[in-house]
Amino acid sequence: MSMFRLPRMGGPRARRYGRHKAIAILVTFAAVWIVVRFLLPDRAIVDKLEKWANPLPGPEEAFRERLSGVLVEAPAVIEKVLPDTTLSVGAGPTQRFVARTPAGHPFTVFRDLAAAPSLAVGDTLTLRGTYAWDPRGGVLRSPPSGKSD
Repeated sequence: MSMFRLPRMGGPRARRYGRHKAIAILVTFAAVWIVVRFLLPDRAIVDKLEKWANPLPGPEEAFRERLSGVLVEAPAVIEKVLPDTTLSVGAGPTQRFVARTPAGHPFTVFRDLAAAPSLAVGDTLTLRGTYAWDPRGGVLRSPPSGKSD
């Protein structure tokens, strides 16, 4: 006698076997449907999670997507120091300079001199601030409490 014996067709065992097989198929189908419907992430959810994991884009991404008013963070090297200005009445002096990211993207930075010391050409720092798109590479306004290493 074989260990794996199929039941004879037509008896009570065969009907039970057929019912069990049909139930197994239905349960498998239901499990696959539940996984596909509820457990596999929707693309919109995946996009939100990716933005949460990487909350601050770099100036390259903001420039490419023509974003304005977004917070960006990037390491940069100062290429050129522009004359200091005063942006509004009652505000302190603001240092302006052109910085370039390691990827080669240039952008202009406005930085409050009262919050941090003046910088020179060749200084390396990490900038965080509000980015505004413009055709020359964009403008980054570093807040007074912003991170500039």
